[in-house]
Amino acid sequence: MQATAPQSWNGLGPLGTSAIFHLAAIFALIFLHFTPLKPAAPESTVSVELLPADSFDDKNTAEPSEEPKVDARAENVTREADVAKPLSPESPATKDQTEEGSPTSSAPKTETKSSTFVRASHFYASEVLKNSKSKGTASDLRKLSPEERMIQLCNLEAMEQVSRWKTRIKADFLVSYAMADTRRNGQKITADGAAVRSKGHWYNLKYSCQVAASMEAVDAFEFALGDEIPEAKWDAYSLPAGENFDD
Repeated sequence: MQATAPQSWNGLGPLGTSAIFHLAAIFALIFLHFTPLKPAAPESTVSVELLPADSFDDKNTAEPSEEPKVDARAENVTREADVAKPLSPESPATKDQTEEGSPTSSAPKTETKSSTFVRASHFYASEVLKNSKSKGTASDLRKLSPEERMIQLCNLEAMEQVSRWKTRIKADFLVSYAMADTRRNGQKITADGAAVRSKGHWYNLKYSCQVAASMEAVDAFEFALGDEIPEAKWDAYSLPAGENFDD
C-alpha cells in the first residue's frame, strides 16, 4: 500500500516545506537568544596560610586555654606595693641623706649642729692659693713642716667651705685647736675642737680634711658648723676678738 503525505503538506511542495523548517529553526534560535541564562554559582574560596613543619607540634596544635581573669583589686594592690615608700626616720639611709644634704641643694636648709657633717663635693684651697693675691701665703706654706702645712691648708679649705655653705657666714679667722688638739693620720687632719670667726662672732666647728699627695690641694673634706661661742668664753679658748660687722 502506498503511503501518502497529509493533505496539508502536499499543497506546499518541496520549497514550502523547506521554508517551514527554516522558520522553525530561526524561531528556536531567537527564543534561546532572549532567554536569560542563570548565573553560575560563585566558587567558594579558602584563605590559606603556609606554616613551617615544626608549627604542627603538639604544643601548637593544642587548643589555647582561656586567659585567666585578673582581679582589679589585686592588680591595684600589686602596683601600690611596687611604688617605693619614703624612708622612715629610723632608717640608716635617711641618716646618710641628712648628713650629705639634699640632692637638689648643696647644703641642708637648717642650721647644722656638731653631730651633722656636710660633705664637700668641690674644693677651693688650691684655687685660693693660685690667686695672685695669695702668692705670699702659698710661699709661706712651703716653708712649714709637713703637718703644720697640712693644718693650714685644711684651715683655708674650712673657711672657704663654711663661707660658701652659709652666705651669712664670712669666715676671716680660724683656730683649729681652740677646744681640742688636732689629729693627724697620714694625709688626713681631724679637728674636733676648732672655732671659726665671722663678722666678729665665733662659732664651734669640726672638720675632717684629706690632703693631696702634692701637699697643695685637698682631696676630701667634711665639716659641721656648731653653735655660736659666747663672748664670755673667748678668753678661755684664746679666741681673739674682731670687729663686729653685723648688719
